[in-house]
Amino acid sequence: MLKHLKKLVLISCLYLEKLPDDVGQLKSLEEIHLLRCYNTRDILNNICTLKHLKLLYLEGCDSIEELPEAVGQLECLEGLHLRDTHVRHLPDSICMLKHLKKLILQQCVLFEKLPNDVGQLESLEVLALQRCYSIRDIPSSICMLKQLKRLDLCHCVLLEKLPEDIGQLESLEDLYLIRCYNITEIPNSICSLQHLTYLNLSNTQIEELPEDLGQLECLEYLYLSYTKVKHLPGSICMLKHLKTLSLFNCQLLEKLPEDVGQLESLEILDLSLCPNLREIPNSICKLKCLKQLFLKVCRRVEKLPDKLGNLKCLEYLEVSGTGITHLPQSIYSVKGLKINKPKW
Repeated sequence: MLKHLKKLVLISCLYLEKLPDDVGQLKSLEEIHLLRCYNTRDILNNICTLKHLKLLYLEGCDSIEELPEAVGQLECLEGLHLRDTHVRHLPDSICMLKHLKKLILQQCVLFEKLPNDVGQLESLEVLALQRCYSIRDIPSSICMLKQLKRLDLCHCVLLEKLPEDIGQLESLEDLYLIRCYNITEIPNSICSLQHLTYLNLSNTQIEELPEDLGQLECLEYLYLSYTKVKHLPGSICMLKHLKTLSLFNCQLLEKLPEDVGQLESLEILDLSLCPNLREIPNSICKLKCLKQLFLKVCRRVEKLPDKLGNLKCLEYLEVSGTGITHLPQSIYSVKGLKINKPKW
């Protein structure tokens, strides 16, 4: 036996159906990687005695439909990657994995639910559920994950809401909800996420944002593309570290906050395809760090502020398809600026 073997990697072993029965005797094994072993089914029962196993990577093993209850015995496991498998649910014993840091269920299209006690995974830092098309809800216990830094729910198309106490995820830095088509609102508690730097709500049915969104003092990236947002809360102007604000194709957006110029770190402002947006606040001229301004097909916008030339860092200005017939003279003083405009 290979008693000192630490890493086992099997890639595209198309005819592999199972691992040897005595694989559990590889007492030094720390990592198992099985990638695109499409016919592998019965491998897991024999590995649950591997007390030193830290990483179990089963990407693309689409014959795997469930994990054994004994998986909770892998007391040193730090990473469990089940991307593109046919797992429908996880055994309750998984909640015993006190050292688990990453739980990846990306593209598990049949996956239906997390264990109710998933909040017991006290070391979990990354929970990836993107393209879990069958999942309908997230257990409220998830709010107990004090170490969670990244929560990815992109393309969870049946998901209708987030837990009300999501603001208790005190370490959360990245929250992805892209194409969660049935999400209509965000819990107010989200405003308590003091370490949140990235928030992507694109392609949801959200109509308004919490009034206290400006309390997200670390937020750097806010994506609201393809939402039903009509206006932004005034408190958004308090986001002193915000670098990117995307409102691309917000068909119902009518206006920006008058004090949008207080976003002192803003580098990218994308307002393309906002047909109901009528004007750009004068305060935009205070965005000293702004590099890119997109107004493509904002048909009702007919003019830009006279002092737009104060944006000395501006590198790209997109005004094609707008109602603008001329640019303010000051804009031509901005060196190196590329302007995409119609021929007037």
